[in-house]
Amino acid sequence: MKKLLLATVCVVALTVGAQAKPVQLGKIDNAWIIEYDSELFAGACIATFEYNHLKLKLSFLTAYPTEGTEKLWLIAISSAEWTWIKRDTAYELAIDVQRKPGEIKKWPLTFIGVSQGFSIAKVNVDIVNSMAGDYGDILFNIRNLKNNQYLSKRDSWNIAKSAAAIRTIVNCLKDRSPTVPPTTPTPPPPAEPPSQKRESKPSVGSGFFVSKPMGSDSAHVVTNFHVIDGCKSGLRVRYPVYEPVNAYIRAVDPQNDLALLSTKLPASGLACTRFG
Repeated sequence: MKKLLLATVCVVALTVGAQAKPVQLGKIDNAWIIEYDSELFAGACIATFEYNHLKLKLSFLTAYPTEGTEKLWLIAISSAEWTWIKRDTAYELAIDVQRKPGEIKKWPLTFIGVSQGFSIAKVNVDIVNSMAGDYGDILFNIRNLKNNQYLSKRDSWNIAKSAAAIRTIVNCLKDRSPTVPPTTPTPPPPAEPPSQKRESKPSVGSGFFVSKPMGSDSAHVVTNFHVIDGCKSGLRVRYPVYEPVNAYIRAVDPQNDLALLSTKLPASGLACTRFG
């Protein structure tokens, strides 16, 4: 679940969680599926090629981390038949890349299981470039480094139009670059005289987008009452790496420690509720 920060002028910060599915942006050569997932890191662009007859999927992912501006590259592999891949388990595998003229690159990697049959590895841009080809002249296979055995009866797969797919997700991420807060430390404020009292107190809490009324440009957020209690300046809400947006109190329930806010910050997903 991605965390969305809500910050206020009176130094109140809220954390808003929202669930959203990846948004499909299009296809390349009717093969590569291009998606954007706002829940991964500070937003990730993904290109996936599915080998239906082999029950294998290969994905390139590029994203900005939640802190900093250095772009990440990852490769994901998944197969319904690879039931041995378990969550939070490391696998020492290699991706062997071969261009048709004969050049072979052997890249040892550590894949981490995300769920059964699905794993992901952080890679550098050299690996991505070695797997990029415009004319389907790139082959790759996956080896188990412990026994040097391939993970499929078929030793290699063709990566058609991978270069076009990689260029597309690079541009996708560029168009959705986050606004990262500056990391330069700021000097502490001057000490207040003993007789001077603060009007409001810093506070941090959590909350969720719960509704977006039809025809309105505002969405509603539920948080705890104690988070906003005593805040005498305007509330502001934000995702972790984006600029803050104003928020307004619409209703409070001190007895149950709840508060309802409205904001024009785009809701990337609404919390689902189930009664009973």
